[in-house]
Amino acid sequence: MHLPESDAEFRQLAEEYGFEETDKLEHTSVMYRSSTPPEINLPAGFSIVSMAEDNDLHKINRVLWRGFNHPGEPPEAAIPNRVKSQSGPDFCKDITLAVNPGGLG
Repeated sequence: MHLPESDAEFRQLAEEYGFEETDKLEHTSVMYRSSTPPEINLPAGFSIVSMAEDNDLHKINRVLWRGFNHPGEPPEAAIPNRVKSQSGPDFCKDITLAVNPGGLG
């Protein structure tokens, strides 16, 4: 298991549960993609954007909050978690996608 050096708390917790760090990196999932994306028909005003185009963590936080049917606006305290979710060595902004509802709020 590979753990980031910067996350001492997670490293300690993993050790307590019996995990051992190794030099071997294993993929937990693999996604193959062609150079031609599939055609996707969205309603008028909607578009697909990558995080490379628009990586506004407040917008991402709101999408994830509302996407799971939480009422109201998301807590600002969740922003550090959004930063952490993008800090992994394999995170790729160009293939992390969201649907942009245009001017809808």
